[in-house]
Amino acid sequence: MAVIGIVASEQDPAGMGIISALEGMGFASGLGSFRGRPVLSMGHYRATTISEDIIYAEHIDELASQLGLDFIVLASRHSSKSGKPTLTVHSTGNFGKAEYGGEGHTLQNTLANAKHSIYRELLGCALDYDVCLEATHHGPTKFKTPLFFVEIGSTERQWKDREAAEFVAEAIIRGLESKKKWEHAIGFGGGHYAPKFSKMEEVAFSHICAKYALDSLDKGLVAQMAEKTADGVGFAVLDEKGMKGRHRAMVKSALDALGIGY
Repeated sequence: MAVIGIVASEQDPAGMGIISALEGMGFASGLGSFRGRPVLSMGHYRATTISEDIIYAEHIDELASQLGLDFIVLASRHSSKSGKPTLTVHSTGNFGKAEYGGEGHTLQNTLANAKHSIYRELLGCALDYDVCLEATHHGPTKFKTPLFFVEIGSTERQWKDREAAEFVAEAIIRGLESKKKWEHAIGFGGGHYAPKFSKMEEVAFSHICAKYALDSLDKGLVAQMAEKTADGVGFAVLDEKGMKGRHRAMVKSALDALGIGY
């Protein structure tokens, strides 16, 4: 059985709220510490915190090695100019230059199935929150350990919403306990909040390159989208509305070379 980590930054009220909610669900200390911070556990789950902002995490592989983790869920806040209450999930990486952590033109190892199972649980939210996927963005990017973000947004009011934190903590565990195997895909085009892909509830997306990042996309990055999906990619989906012809042609050529249908 996979050993799964749930990690938050001590600088992040939303992430810390989720960790606190996990304690309320039965996570308890007893497995020592990581860099001076207690490691909580329940069954095959481990939870801990780090001091730095999660997008600038430095020791993910060290943590995974020490605790024997197969992958990590990063519990975090989500910020947006709209301030709309939102629950999101997304993979990480920078198609262009690195503005918020990680390395430029580099994607992080991620998972499609576990992320989507949590997303499906989030869709059952009865609170006043929107739920959606996000395109791949920001750091970290450099770790072998697969990871993805689960977030509460979009302002301090939501970050400190105890009821939301409890719901998200429960959704994470329910999703991770699911035995459902979804179809796995990578996505191209569309807005940052991936409206087309968010509605495809039977398809698990790993990396998504939004329309605004297509100018930075090249065949190497298309290959990374597939190769850095640790549980594999079956096909690709193109949201062709608004995609320039040269973007469509490059993406399809890259997918053809990789043997990935679309």
